Amino acid sequence: MNIVVFIMEGVFFFSLVAIATLLWRHRGHWFIPFEQLERHEQEYHRKKELLVRRTERQMEELWSTIVTYSRPIISGAIRLGKRWYQAIIEMEQRYRKNVEALKLTGPQKVERITSMLDAADEEMAKEEWPQAEAKFIEVLTMQNTHLRAYEGLAEVYWNMGKWKEAMETYKFVARLLQDKTPIGYYHRWAEAAKECQRYTQAIKALQKAIELGPNNPRTLDLLTENAILDGNLSLAQETLEKLKIANPENQKIADFQKRIEEASASALVAPL
Repeated sequence: MNIVVFIMEGVFFFSLVAIATLLWRHRGHWFIPFEQLERHEQEYHRKKELLVRRTERQMEELWSTIVTYSRPIISGAIRLGKRWYQAIIEMEQRYRKNVEALKLTGPQKVERITSMLDAADEEMAKEEWPQAEAKFIEVLTMQNTHLRAYEGLAEVYWNMGKWKEAMETYKFVARLLQDKTPIGYYHRWAEAAKECQRYTQAIKALQKAIELGPNNPRTLDLLTENAILDGNLSLAQETLEKLKIANPENQKIADFQKRIEEASASALVAPL
């Protein structure tokens, strides 16, 4: 029983201490004289108003910072959305044109193809390569083996510097023309392949060109160059000897010979 009383007394004591502590900490609020109560209340409201204003300023600064950093992101997203929307519209328009073009037959189809080819030639004359490309591709949707469209497309890719596309297109044109392929097409096929570092592909094109003109200086020059780059030194030396006969004035002959000799020397000292 004595323990219960002792515990109750302890609880009562600590409760008094806690109440006294709270009263002391908040003495400025609890023990204000009556005549100062109105002034104290005014100060309280003024401090509260200052706190609210400071919070509002902080929120405004935070919002300004958010707007400053997010504006470029939002603007970029809007521009990207507009481009996507425009691209979708253009795709739909091209699709409708293609569908309409596929429905054409006979004289109407021929007239449409002729008109598109003429328009593509006009774009090429103005060096508007993307527009010319689109028109040639539209022709190919109507007739997928149209030679003139492929020839124009190959030239467009060549002038745009799209070397892989140019290489593949000239290769396909040569397949369509077979024995009637102009030697210049083989040269461009090879040069585009060289730009792609496809030296074996370039050699293949030039060997076909050799069949058309065994002593053509341009062909021999390109074949020597690509054979060196491909590391085919025997072919390079053999072609160089033919170039010396076909075009002894070629300024590259000495450089070709030096490069072949240096590559041969490197191959001899290369570790096994």
